[in-house]
Amino acid sequence: MLDKYTVKFVLKEPYAWLLDILASPAGSWIVPREAVEAHGDLKKQESCIGTGPFVLERWDPNKQSILKRNPDYYMSGRPYLDEVHWIVFEDLSTRTAAYRTGQLDFGPEWITAIRQEDYPSFKQSNPDYTYLEYHSNVFAYFYMRTDQPPYNDVRVRRAISMAMDRQGMLAALNEGRGVLTAHVPAFLVDWSLPVDQLGEAARYWEYNPKEARKLLAQAGYPNGFETPLHTTFAYGSVWKDFVQMAAEFLKQVGIRATIQAKEYGAYISSTFLGKYDMLALGLQTPYTEPDNYLYGPYYPGHFKNQSYVNDPKLAQLLDAQRRTLDVEKRRQLIYDIQRYLAEQMYYVPFYTGFTVGSWQPHVKNYMVNTSYDFGSRLIEVWFDKA
Repeated sequence: MLDKYTVKFVLKEPYAWLLDILASPAGSWIVPREAVEAHGDLKKQESCIGTGPFVLERWDPNKQSILKRNPDYYMSGRPYLDEVHWIVFEDLSTRTAAYRTGQLDFGPEWITAIRQEDYPSFKQSNPDYTYLEYHSNVFAYFYMRTDQPPYNDVRVRRAISMAMDRQGMLAALNEGRGVLTAHVPAFLVDWSLPVDQLGEAARYWEYNPKEARKLLAQAGYPNGFETPLHTTFAYGSVWKDFVQMAAEFLKQVGIRATIQAKEYGAYISSTFLGKYDMLALGLQTPYTEPDNYLYGPYYPGHFKNQSYVNDPKLAQLLDAQRRTLDVEKRRQLIYDIQRYLAEQMYYVPFYTGFTVGSWQPHVKNYMVNTSYDFGSRLIEVWFDKA
């Protein structure tokens, strides 16, 4: 710390994404030393000490959190709201009904959204609500033990991709609204490479079960094989339908997948952390820059490397983009990485859907954001119920 308002970071090597990470509430917090000294692991309510616009007043696990306006907030006169109540509705239909009947000010799903499948009925029942559609930064993907047969064979991984009718799934589950996703979601428009720009590898996004069966035969599996398919159904009924459709498409090319769905907590603490066998299907964590979609999942030994990827060429590219400070050169490296990943298919991505943010008409000066930062989006918000 150079002075009261200046902090100096000394890194072991160049890291072009440092400012992005420091600005992201998903990866950076400022925690008082006295809170750590007093509470250690910071799991107690009393350790929730920060510089945000709201102060935690009460936390009732699995029920609600109540936050009050921070009287010492560094932005004078902000926030406008006196209190924020975060209410936990474990039942999907209950929270949807609560928002439809005006008991909630914001959409009840992730980042104050409503489910896309509920959008048409909401527009009919609540036409005065605000609705905002935008590309999600979450997408579904297969991950697999690429360090073991059969998934160590690139032909098997390509066959899985070509077995998926992505456009059919979009039509059936998302009203056809969405775009095919490479390995960086379309949400990040400056960094995501569209599928039609992936070169020869773009064909692996085409639905071609005949070619998929041919690739499996070439890999030594003319009759397919059996595999567990690890997942969770905690993401809702549409996600359950998605998983079942994906398993059916696998079956059509000879891959007989047995779905093994875990409770969400068990899934996150095991499968999501790479503790599984053979094949899994899940949702990617939402990020606001491309590095987190690429480096962790693909770098050898990284805890986010769910597919056990160990590719020296890829690791060299991942290091290079982190060390390249020129933005345009870094962008070209990330494009090169996406083209290479499209060939290797260490993970099999599906598509980027749309999120529908929503809030009541009395909510003024609000805008959604796609990060975990729930506090800053409410700094300038006020309610006008006159």
